[in-house]
Amino acid sequence: MEDVKHLYASDPLFSKVLLHLKQHPIFIKKKGLLYSKNCGGEYVLCIPQGKSLNSKSLHRIIAEQAHKVLGHFGGQQTSDYVCHWYWWPQINGHLKEFCR
Repeated sequence: MEDVKHLYASDPLFSKVLLHLKQHPIFIKKKGLLYSKNCGGEYVLCIPQGKSLNSKSLHRIIAEQAHKVLGHFGGQQTSDYVCHWYWWPQINGHLKEFCR
């Protein structure tokens, strides 16, 4: 979680949202973490661009974990699964590309 908090400052979208949080009502900040509402109206953790302390992209780490849980079910199911807990810009495209 510390990687996530730290990387918000350098993320092109989330850094701006955090500066003007009141102007972006679909986002909330809780305990230093940024959340956004998914299409089901539930708050999901916003994952910034950038690499964690182990030099892997946070997006990649999440995709790999989803793949371990789901196996080879394809991009759409992987995206549906991940979007239940996380969000970042172009998440569906990233996950479909990962699954290819």
